[in-house]
Amino acid sequence: MEKKLRILMLLHIPWKKELGAARVQVELAEELRNMGHQVDKFDMDDAFPNHKWTKWTQIYPPDFPGTYKKYVLENGHKYDVIDAHQGILPFTKKQLKFSGLLVARSVGLHQFYDDFYDYSDKKWGKKSFKQTVWKWLTMYSRHQATQNYIKSISSADLVNVCNLDEKEYLENIFKIKNPVVNIPFGMSEERIQLYQDYNTTAEKRLSNKQILFIGNWSPRKGSLDWPSIVTSVRQIIPETQFLFLGTGGNESAIRKDLGVKEDDSFIKIIPSYKSEELPKLIKDATIGVFPSYIEGFPFAILEKTFAGLPTIAYDVPGPREIIKQIDSSCLTPLGDTVAISDKIIELLSSDLEKYIEIRTKYIECTKKFTWKSIAETHENIYTEKVNSIN
Repeated sequence: MEKKLRILMLLHIPWKKELGAARVQVELAEELRNMGHQVDKFDMDDAFPNHKWTKWTQIYPPDFPGTYKKYVLENGHKYDVIDAHQGILPFTKKQLKFSGLLVARSVGLHQFYDDFYDYSDKKWGKKSFKQTVWKWLTMYSRHQATQNYIKSISSADLVNVCNLDEKEYLENIFKIKNPVVNIPFGMSEERIQLYQDYNTTAEKRLSNKQILFIGNWSPRKGSLDWPSIVTSVRQIIPETQFLFLGTGGNESAIRKDLGVKEDDSFIKIIPSYKSEELPKLIKDATIGVFPSYIEGFPFAILEKTFAGLPTIAYDVPGPREIIKQIDSSCLTPLGDTVAISDKIIELLSSDLEKYIEIRTKYIECTKKFTWKSIAETHENIYTEKVNSIN
């Protein structure tokens, strides 16, 4: 029998399933524990229990690296593996006095997100005076975050990324010397069962003509593209309905961004919901649309996939990792609202046979994305690496 692993997971955000970046390690930890491994965590709340988090934290962040280093120096000897978010531990194993397997984890590669912020300046024009000042104020902390990211992945024994674009970048552009593994995210058995419980027939879904978006309301997630998409689609199919979930923020402000009235019933916005409610909330949707500009491995698409919803997205890192395996025609050029609207119209206009065909492709793909199989992959890779170190 293989020795069970002792794993410490480090993350710079709270240990909550409601947060996509944290959900990865939370649900993976649950599955690894079910397999008999010991998995402990040290998160932001553990590191800074009394810190008051405000927007000024972006300018004067607490000492994440120093605090996490101190914790590892005191507790690292208890573990075989330290699985840490990129940037948290910008130190060598010698500096950490750690002899086990040090893993740097990406749930969305820092460099890709940094590139997006530069791209957004060009795409959406000049910033307001306040936005410009804020950008300058946060410049140092952004620079420091970049340096920490570079040091953490360079010092790790293994880098764990969530899509092929990240792996290719680190190996071919960054020229990393340490091994990089690409392991996707998954869905728990309990979550899968919820989708089966709320399964709706293809015929009913198609007749509803409801478009679903799940995600925070921000330019990165496509908020500036939605007004054009809504207008274009409803010009051709006037009965189309839109459901926006997990947007956060103020519903009235989002309606204003969309250019629709407060009483326009074809738009439904639910700013927040409990995670277990999602399968029920989306049971009547026809297709998913996710015009995000950059992602790691988006749960928003994964959830739709398990619901059997054909999903259209921009052809960018993250979304393409899932959709390319199912139907590449559902990927459209970045920022091309005409192309994404045309594809929406095409799917909404499908006959039942065609809709069932593409929906079946999405459902069949879910077999690749279960936490049980993904945890087994982690077990095999981490065990092999630990044994090679020892």
